[in-house]
Amino acid sequence: MFKKFRRSSKDKVEQRRLSEQRSTSAQLSPVATNNTNNQKSFFSLPAELRNDIYELAASEITLQLFNPTPSKSQKTKPIPALLLANRQCRNEFLPVLLSTASIKASITDFDFNPLLRVTGSLYSTELKALRANPNLKISLRAKKCPNDAYPNLRRWCINRASSLDRLPWSYGVDVPDTQQLQWYAERARVLFEKLGEEPSVRAEVQRVLEVLEEGLGRDLLGQRGWSGGYGDDFVAVAALRRRNNLEGALHAG
Repeated sequence: MFKKFRRSSKDKVEQRRLSEQRSTSAQLSPVATNNTNNQKSFFSLPAELRNDIYELAASEITLQLFNPTPSKSQKTKPIPALLLANRQCRNEFLPVLLSTASIKASITDFDFNPLLRVTGSLYSTELKALRANPNLKISLRAKKCPNDAYPNLRRWCINRASSLDRLPWSYGVDVPDTQQLQWYAERARVLFEKLGEEPSVRAEVQRVLEVLEEGLGRDLLGQRGWSGGYGDDFVAVAALRRRNNLEGALHAG
């Protein structure tokens, strides 16, 4: 996605060639001198006003990364037009876009490798813009509940704790099946308990676990056969949490 926002070196060479051709043609043609000093363009506006326009445009844009299940009728969203206007407009708008637009990354089965590859290929200026963006969201999805889900999550959390990019990702869940959500939450709980001596990594696991448990609570409350929200599954989950808290207190003592 982000690579589409850049122009290749071939594009630059082609632009330079076309510019030289226009310059040569202009030298061979009569030069118009009337009212040229009075011409106004978008770039005649003050930089502060242009930035306000860029922010308004970027606030209406959502960039979707790695959508795993696009529908047949769903078309690929075009690149924002301001990135294609000209070089100056692209250079001015891109940092605002990356720091303002909603950017959503769909992650399936805790496989964060595609996201790591994307962020690892960004320029320092692009990472700086993304660090200022409060609208970065990771949507956790489930597909097969594979055996490598646990090491995938561990690898991601370790990378987050040691990485210099420090992108402010928030988490959400898009897991339609309650059993799958329980399965993933259990893997996150086990990892959380095993990382007691690595507080920074443990903190990242806790962020993921809190979102999974929040989604699990919503799903359980929505099931049929509940009485005021106190069904058997709810009691089981509550008992497990109390037991974990008690064990933690005993270890601490």
